[in-house]
Amino acid sequence: MAAPINPAKVPAVYHTPPPPTLDDSSRALILSELVSPLDLKAGTAINPERVKPVVVYDGSTSTITFNGRTLDQKQIVEQLEKIDEKLRGSCNVLNLSNCKVESLEFLRLFPNITRLDLTGCYRLRSLKGIEECAKLNQLIIKNCKSLDDLATLAHTKLLVLGADGCDGISDIEGIRGLPLRTVDLSNCRGIRSLGAVLSLGDLNELYLRALPRLTNINQFNVLIKLKTIDVTDSGVPKGEIVAFSELLSKRHHE
Repeated sequence: MAAPINPAKVPAVYHTPPPPTLDDSSRALILSELVSPLDLKAGTAINPERVKPVVVYDGSTSTITFNGRTLDQKQIVEQLEKIDEKLRGSCNVLNLSNCKVESLEFLRLFPNITRLDLTGCYRLRSLKGIEECAKLNQLIIKNCKSLDDLATLAHTKLLVLGADGCDGISDIEGIRGLPLRTVDLSNCRGIRSLGAVLSLGDLNELYLRALPRLTNINQFNVLIKLKTIDVTDSGVPKGEIVAFSELLSKRHHE
């Protein structure tokens, strides 16, 4: 039987093994593990099956995934700072979905990421710090309901923006003139104007589902590279949707 653990000798709810060396063949390298607080009761031995991975590195895709959904902002940053610097520098994809992230100042630790997934980070209020990632071209902020604008994106070179469900966003001027190819603003019902979208000359795909205040899509005719538009459950009349779809089809078959 395992010896009981003395909670007084446990420095924190989480613990981190020595930083691993970079191994491109690693497919699921656990960088940090979380011990459930239930296992820290006096006289209770830690069950190895209840040690949960917090930070995992997938060498096949250079992806770091953070699974510490119960940790607060301070604890998240502490965990990320403990990742070996070489691994952080090699990271192309950072997945923080459903974490209690409130701000992004820690992105300075990941200067080479090209994709950032913040899906479900409902406490995130600002994208400030994202400008630290000069190579970032894909940003997923689906259901980040505390965000109210995209101003910081003006300092990026995004190609893909997924903001479905960010119903707190009212201003999207930050995307004006960006080289975006795909934009999803579905369910962003607080947006006051879609004028910035009309400046996206490289746009191929536009998703504006569930925007009842959107009643006209003919304005998007200026987007000459547009191939796909989805305005399901919007206020656009069905006949206008059909006509615009036929226009896109004809344009790209000429």
